[in-house]
Amino acid sequence: MQEEEIIYFISKETNMGAFSDLIYDKRVSQRKTLLEVADQLGISAMYLSELENGKKLPVNSKVIPKLAEYYGLNMDNLNVLIAEERKQMIANEVKNEEYSKLFSAARKNKQISDALIELLKGAK
Repeated sequence: MQEEEIIYFISKETNMGAFSDLIYDKRVSQRKTLLEVADQLGISAMYLSELENGKKLPVNSKVIPKLAEYYGLNMDNLNVLIAEERKQMIANEVKNEEYSKLFSAARKNKQISDALIELLKGAK
């Protein structure tokens, strides 16, 4: 791993966004606009923005080598960061689904609602 990629991997190990943050920081450090980089990569500026903001991850394997080459990054390391971010996205989706079920149950049952309120008060 290159030093910069190791720092992102370590600093972002438990946080979502290591891949997204890395490509955003690389673009900004080069003082490039979304449109400039997207044109060079052959993707839309909207898609690049979604990648940088963690709203999407590359599903097209052709994008990853382009990003690696453009920013001078190791493709294997990018794949590791993408895999970790994908796992975190899935975990967040599951967590959000569980919260949704919990709040739905709380709306239907006063005991669950009261318990949830007490739980949330204790979390402060």
